[in-house]
Amino acid sequence: MSKKIILIGLVTALSLVAASAWGDTVETKDGARLVGKITGITENTIDLETVYAGTLKIKKGEVAGFSTEDPLVIRLASGTTFSGKVTHSGGSRMEIAGSDGVLTTEMPKIAASWAVEGEDPAVVKMRKELEGQRRNWSYEVGLDLTGKSGNSDESGTAARVKATLAGPDDSLGLYLSYDQAENNGDKTSNEIIAGATYDSFFKEKLGWFLRSEIESDEFEDVDFRVTTAGGLSYRFFQQENHSLGMRAGISYRFEGLENGTNIKAPGLDFGLNHFYQIKKVGRLTTDIKFIPSVEDFSDFRLSQDTGFEIPIGGGSSWKLRMGISNFFNNNPAPGREELDTTYYTRLIFSWD
Repeated sequence: MSKKIILIGLVTALSLVAASAWGDTVETKDGARLVGKITGITENTIDLETVYAGTLKIKKGEVAGFSTEDPLVIRLASGTTFSGKVTHSGGSRMEIAGSDGVLTTEMPKIAASWAVEGEDPAVVKMRKELEGQRRNWSYEVGLDLTGKSGNSDESGTAARVKATLAGPDDSLGLYLSYDQAENNGDKTSNEIIAGATYDSFFKEKLGWFLRSEIESDEFEDVDFRVTTAGGLSYRFFQQENHSLGMRAGISYRFEGLENGTNIKAPGLDFGLNHFYQIKKVGRLTTDIKFIPSVEDFSDFRLSQDTGFEIPIGGGSSWKLRMGISNFFNNNPAPGREELDTTYYTRLIFSWD
């Protein structure tokens, strides 16, 4: 018996605290009266914060009316907004008493509410949607320490800069890299690559792409190489921590060699991109390009880059990437090998 009395006393005390501290009330059509603090009204619910049950989401269709202790901003279905204390005066009749007088309305006509110092939730939602559609620039600078086998065996450094303008359905990427190395005082690598890529998706999984790349490679005997390609893109899946996509199209390659020979090669263009985020440990990425000539399918270029990025320094700006890249030229210049393999450790700094 004593336990029941104590329990009743606790419930009564909580009710008194709720009534004194949070004096808003919501009355339902079945006669219930809920006490708490109204934190907002949306299209479908009234959010009532209570000391006894946390935040309750009460269906608006079940509410006869509500009253508030402090002023709220009320937006009606017609778009009219009015600020003041709200009183339920019986039935579905509602009165909003503000500095400009009293506005009388009905409960079904109340579309939304928010604190006087707050902001219309519809505006907040719209702003978030617009921010999600906005294109944002991001930048990345990387410095490589490399080891190479194939046409040359040496150690060296490489610098890479990348800028990306990305939105929800498209992205533009610009990049520039310079790779140079020496062996016993002799230069063994001197390569410059600049390029741009654009991807746009007109459906959830289907889109199109354009890309162009300019390259000069002293040790491949290439004064000037331009590769331009375009075609269709397909996303097998696109998740926040895992994605896989491919592309297929046509390409055109022009090469000016050091011996004065010019090569013009229309071709195809195939690519595969994979990304996987391993929780907070790091992310694994792979990019593969395959460009065969349409005149001679045995004349092709194949490149692959796979790396694992680890955040360092306790933030997201600095990362360390360890990877391997391969470039296979089935028809190299005389005296050059078909395959170049690069092992690298790259220090990356990125920012928005």
